[in-house]
Amino acid sequence: MSETRLMAYHEPTPPPHQEPKPGEYGAVAPSARVRNTPGSVALAVGIAVTVIGLGQQTFSFAFPHLMATLDIPARTLSLFFLPLTVATGVLGLIACIAGGLGLRRRDAPQRAAAAGLALGATAVLSVFIGLIGPAMIEFIL
Repeated sequence: MSETRLMAYHEPTPPPHQEPKPGEYGAVAPSARVRNTPGSVALAVGIAVTVIGLGQQTFSFAFPHLMATLDIPARTLSLFFLPLTVATGVLGLIACIAGGLGLRRRDAPQRAAAAGLALGATAVLSVFIGLIGPAMIEFIL
C-alpha cells in the first residue's frame, strides 16, 4: 500500500535586512552635504577683492579729468588709492589663506577654494606689482 505523505509547505524565511554599502546599487546617498567653509570664504573674499579692483580701475579712468577740473595735484588725489590698495592686499591674503585651508580638506569640494585662491593670489600679485612698479621705473629711467 502506498502511503501518501503530505508534506507541509513552509515559506522560506528571507535573509535579515542589510543596508547596502555606499556605492552599491540601492544605496541611498547621504542627505547631509559636505561643505568646505574655508573654500566658500576664499571664493567670497576673492569676489569682493575683484569688485574692489574693478572700482579702482573705474576711478582711474576719471583720474586725469578730476586732476584737470578740480586742480588737484596727482600726489593728493592718489591718496584715495591707498586705502583701496591696502584693502586689496589684506583681502587677497585672506583669500589665499582660506583657499589654501580649503584645498587641504580632502573630504570636501575644492573648486570654490581653488577659485578663491586664484583670485586672492592675483590680487596680491597686483598689489605687489602696483607698489614695486613705480620704483622699478624710477630705477630704470
